[in-house]
Amino acid sequence: MKSVFPRTLVLTALAVIILTVGCTDRGDNYTMSGPTWQDNLEGGSQVPLQHVFFEELMLQTRNNLQLMRIMVYMPQAAIRNQLAGDPQPMPLLILLPPQDGNAYYYFNHGLQQVADELMARGVIDPMIIACIENDQIFGGYFYAGGGGGRYIYEQRDLTGGDATGTIDASAASGSYDRIIGASLIDYLNFILPGLVLDNPDKRGIGGVGMGAYGAFRAAMKHAGAFSSISAVDGPLDFDGPDGNSGLMALVDQVFAEQGIPFGNETAYKNFDTLGSWHASRLFVGGSMAFSPLDTTVFVTVQAVIDDNTGAETQRIRIDSIHRVDPTTAPTAITSLIRGTGALHFLLPFDANGNFVNDVWNDKWLPNNLENLYQTEPWAQQAIASSDIWFGSSRQARLGYHEMTQSWYNTIAADHPNSSEDTLVWFDYDGYAGYSASHDQYIYDLLREMLIFHDRSFKKEAQLP
Repeated sequence: MKSVFPRTLVLTALAVIILTVGCTDRGDNYTMSGPTWQDNLEGGSQVPLQHVFFEELMLQTRNNLQLMRIMVYMPQAAIRNQLAGDPQPMPLLILLPPQDGNAYYYFNHGLQQVADELMARGVIDPMIIACIENDQIFGGYFYAGGGGGRYIYEQRDLTGGDATGTIDASAASGSYDRIIGASLIDYLNFILPGLVLDNPDKRGIGGVGMGAYGAFRAAMKHAGAFSSISAVDGPLDFDGPDGNSGLMALVDQVFAEQGIPFGNETAYKNFDTLGSWHASRLFVGGSMAFSPLDTTVFVTVQAVIDDNTGAETQRIRIDSIHRVDPTTAPTAITSLIRGTGALHFLLPFDANGNFVNDVWNDKWLPNNLENLYQTEPWAQQAIASSDIWFGSSRQARLGYHEMTQSWYNTIAADHPNSSEDTLVWFDYDGYAGYSASHDQYIYDLLREMLIFHDRSFKKEAQLP
């Protein structure tokens, strides 16, 4: 176990202009439109992209275009080699931001400066770093998918042919499971030809807060997709080390944020889903992913051509929704953004603040990392064959330190800790006047995370 005190506090803000590389996803086919990544370099090493993950984000609330924005760090070595006509493939690191974090989160905390410095000094080898966005409406969906819902669609193409598909996804949140562990990797390999090593032993994933949960979830659900995982304090054990804490300890904070008196059913049913409060948004996003009120949504998708421009778009019609009867579900919240097709959810606690077995035990806890570890096929193998780095502060908000430590203890007993860089625990804390409760030390943590992933990439191929 390794402990290092942070050296400095650096707050970095980057001013960037969002340019786009657009493409439309048709299964495994990617059709390019607009400029290439070389035309979109910003700040020397930043490549802003956006991609339509059509099936995965088909019904995501307030994302009618099914877009995900991606910011890519491109090493100067990659740019030079590409411009010289001799691209050299490099390892790929995917970073997931915390709750409410956008695709610029890591760049706004010094990613480019840290990576440039470490590579210039030869501390790490060049790598491609892709940063995706979290949901900006509800704060995030735990990077999950299929946590209790699915949608079945019929797609009609321009030639009159039909296709059907079933996506394991909560309709309002989408399917991040499918994006992060599969579709995103395919897209990056396509959009950055010859630049990304298509080799799981040279591919890592990491995250902060909710992104830390998403990193472990993606690795366990896609065994063999990643060889290294880094995680900074997040909701990594929903019920805590004693089975009665973790997220469960936040219910008082949620009711205080909402101004809801315990036992007031009317106020509870008017739960504010759009407020900026952190704990409330944590449960809203999680409920949309893990405990949707709408269990199966049937939709028809039809290709439409604009007569004037010839541009193709997709028209989505909701044919029917199968849902839990809200009159028999005491934790149903049906006031979510009226006019969105009534895609609503079940909170895991009732108006008295008590956690409800049918929702908490049956829908949320199966998505807890320790339960995924025991039940997801190949999850234990995925964890055992990955190099893992934890960063944690005792000052972390929302009880994330205790949840992170609990998850570390769960996997430490089984993980082959044969060297200090196979399973790493990194303590960081603030000092007088400068706490480490939120994002204050991401600059320093990025340094440690990049060095960790670089060491993992340099290892010999890991046995399955």
